[in-house]
Amino acid sequence: MNEEQKHKSKFRIIGNIISFAIIFGIFAFLVYILAGPGPEKSPRDYNSCDCHSSSGRYVHANSPRDAAYSVTADELQNAVFAYASDHNGSFPILNSTYTNICCQNCSVINISAVLVVNGGLLRMAPDSCHLSAIGNDNCCGNASLGCSNYSSYIWLVNNNGSIFSYCAGSGCVTNNTCYQGVYP
Repeated sequence: MNEEQKHKSKFRIIGNIISFAIIFGIFAFLVYILAGPGPEKSPRDYNSCDCHSSSGRYVHANSPRDAAYSVTADELQNAVFAYASDHNGSFPILNSTYTNICCQNCSVINISAVLVVNGGLLRMAPDSCHLSAIGNDNCCGNASLGCSNYSSYIWLVNNNGSIFSYCAGSGCVTNNTCYQGVYP
């Protein structure tokens, strides 16, 4: 092997190493994009107000009931935004408000307004809609809409359209938004 061939051989080796590094980098990038940045944080690593995915928030279901809560929040979020898009940005609210650590003076969602029979997205009221004895709930005290005094949550919306809940049932840990250890 002459000097010129040795020189070309060194460049081929260096070229192969660079090609391998580029291909490996592209592969690693695709794995990162498809699989995500790494292990998820536990719910304790997040603020208790950032629990549902309805606004791109973190969700980590620890039980089937917790998962059902999150699905309900997402369905209500979609129904509220659909209503707002059909009503010039107005939200389907009642004249009642609730306050908890995550939402100051949030308006109670009018479930009747987001039902299919009234042009909304929901076929029926979510199982978790609590029926209040004084009528300041999602069904205005009307059990025929689907709210029940055995259910736990009064669903709320803030001025930006984000969904929150007020846990009002007998098994609630607190009245804060997010899953409170009880569902429906």
